[in-house]
Amino acid sequence: MSSLVVPDKIFEQHSIVLDPEEVQKRCLSLLTPYQADIVSALLEVYPREISREELGELAKKQSTSSTFERYISSLRSMEIIDYPSKGTVKAADWLFLE
Repeated sequence: MSSLVVPDKIFEQHSIVLDPEEVQKRCLSLLTPYQADIVSALLEVYPREISREELGELAKKQSTSSTFERYISSLRSMEIIDYPSKGTVKAADWLFLE
């Protein structure tokens, strides 16, 4: 299992160790509930890439809605998800410290 040591800015003498689970938890805490549902679904199937339709089903969202498309696009802009091939979506590797 990989881990990342990040200096704690509040307590300069200490540092915190982030494992993939903690990175994912912190990432999800910064998202809207809708975005978090999408990312959580992708975390569950990582490292697989899945279709937008399958993602919609897993996240319990309508994959053909403009809201879904807008959130997918914003998550890609934030580099939280990737488009590995046309029509597919995948959680970004950094969420697993890879």
